Amino acid sequence: VSIFTGSLCLLTALIREQYGSPCLPARIEASEFEEIIQVAQQESLNTRVLTKWYQRDENAVPPAYCLLPKKTLLPHYYSQVRPAIEDFEEMKLIFNAVVTTCIEKETIMEENGKKYFTSGLEEELRFALENRSQTDIKRCLCYIHKIPFLSSQRERWTMKKAEFEPDLAIEAFNDSRSYRMLLQLRDEFLPSVVASSSLRVYTSTSNCELRQGYTDEMKQEFISGLCEHFYHDMLSLIEATVSRNTEQLDTLMEEALQNAALCNIYSGLYRLQCKESEQVKAYLSQPDSKYPLVVCGGPCSGKTVFLAHCAKQVRELCNSGVL
Repeated sequence: VSIFTGSLCLLTALIREQYGSPCLPARIEASEFEEIIQVAQQESLNTRVLTKWYQRDENAVPPAYCLLPKKTLLPHYYSQVRPAIEDFEEMKLIFNAVVTTCIEKETIMEENGKKYFTSGLEEELRFALENRSQTDIKRCLCYIHKIPFLSSQRERWTMKKAEFEPDLAIEAFNDSRSYRMLLQLRDEFLPSVVASSSLRVYTSTSNCELRQGYTDEMKQEFISGLCEHFYHDMLSLIEATVSRNTEQLDTLMEEALQNAALCNIYSGLYRLQCKESEQVKAYLSQPDSKYPLVVCGGPCSGKTVFLAHCAKQVRELCNSGVL
């Protein structure tokens, strides 16, 4: 799932058969956090990583422990990603084990405990869609891809682990809980938003033969169809925003000017010639493209600078008659 801010598209979401890894809560009430620490220590779990990353905020009402920004503990975070990933995974495991115990003992209510198991997918969807105006929701796109073969395979795998491999029973329980939360999000929350708004939700189903499963060919067919669908949806959003919402034109013009200024700044940082620029030029030279162009890369790999450089070259290509 991805969230975009701006005057055109607020949310573009792709939901498949995986719920995703839980996110660490940004804020935990002090009494709840201290209960978790106490229970963890009773179960002989090392809580050092929790007290390292969560700091008590006495100014909060009620008092709370807040997750520290990564750069507070790791000033050179982008060159020290591995330690942070390891710490975050350890905290997720502790929260998963301890909060499950607390919910069973009713020292933490199930509703309060849900945040420890909520994935980034659900957090971003609810942030973008709950308590939003009709204008905002009209600028959201959701694509649901159901693969019955994978869901039935997961169910059989979970049952097998729970019944025949006792050591993996906890993992099976977690998998089952994550899938229930996915179904609740996909089959209950989104339809409820559609019923009360103009949210665009498109659902497709890939049916597989039992022997072959979900093949690479089926995956490629879905990706091609999704890209084409997304491309046309974005064109319709652009047309609706520009031609019908004339009151937003001033905002759009202001945003365009801001983007142009940023483009000049970032393109000035472009130093090395990249062969990928020829691929962008070839894409823009196509008379009728059905698919969007996707630029991928890790953090700080130069995506923004590269695209700013390409954007600045567009006018020159247009003037020279290439485009």
